[in-house]
Amino acid sequence: SRGLGDVYKRQLPPSQTGDPGASYPSTTFTISGSGGEILQVSSFAMTNLPSSLSAVVSSGGNTNTLTVTISGTFPTVGVSAITSVVSGITISTTYLAHFLIVGGGGNSGGNYIASGGGGGGVRTSLSPNGGGQAVDSQPTLTPGTQYTITVAGIGGSSTFNGITATGGANGSGNGASSTNGGDAGTYGFSGGAYGQSIYSAGGGGGAGGAASPSGGSYTGGGNGGAPVVNDITGSNVNYGSGGSGHTGNYGSGSSTASSYGKGGDGSSSVTVGQPGVVILRVPTVSLGTISGTHTTGTTGTDTWIQWTGSGYYTAS
Repeated sequence: SRGLGDVYKRQLPPSQTGDPGASYPSTTFTISGSGGEILQVSSFAMTNLPSSLSAVVSSGGNTNTLTVTISGTFPTVGVSAITSVVSGITISTTYLAHFLIVGGGGNSGGNYIASGGGGGGVRTSLSPNGGGQAVDSQPTLTPGTQYTITVAGIGGSSTFNGITATGGANGSGNGASSTNGGDAGTYGFSGGAYGQSIYSAGGGGGAGGAASPSGGSYTGGGNGGAPVVNDITGSNVNYGSGGSGHTGNYGSGSSTASSYGKGGDGSSSVTVGQPGVVILRVPTVSLGTISGTHTTGTTGTDTWIQWTGSGYYTAS
């Protein structure tokens, strides 16, 4: 229990007068935390109120400002000004996090001529971002709030807190005509073009770089695009590289291994892309509740959570 003036800013209710036993005009006042503080209500109470009156938090739970409503009837005897103490309010503070979201990689083509699948797009608040785009802002997490984590399958989109990284496009394949590589997700680069060359297959675009065009006539498959290299877990990891192109008798291009979101490498049969991933990095002292398929680790004063299956994070 703390007095209203000890920690919180408050707006006092106006004084009321009325006949004993008459209905008391519903009256409100507010209790506000300092900047960034969130007020959570467990068992709100006020001391020294006349027994004919009650006070409840009528709105604002898990926000910076609570509204308290006093109602009931006037007491049957006169009451002097009341000094009251509130209890049942917990103060918590919002905090910044880092994230990395990777879409699923696209499948390759599958035939004599088969282009590479595009890598999944990569969005992050910890540079670099995919597609050469500006890094995202760090999200502010609010204690008590549940955030949905959606992890992409092959070629699908991953999301966190309304932020999306889309999947890479599939490559294509056929028996006689050259074909372009699949583009990476929206936060990524384009697939490789085959130009006018014969029997060639472009590589898939990567989150970190475009695929190289396939070479001249009869030169086979092009190289896949580069991944994004990011150290959100404390060490450099590749995400979202493009798959290589392939032409039967003329060989394949090259591609870079990725942990998540790689496009499939062209082959005589379809090569599936990698699924995506969502990683959140928070201050260890503020670590909340985690659900879904995940692993955790620490780097410095932070804890990272890596989801490989959809779930939730509840900030604390």
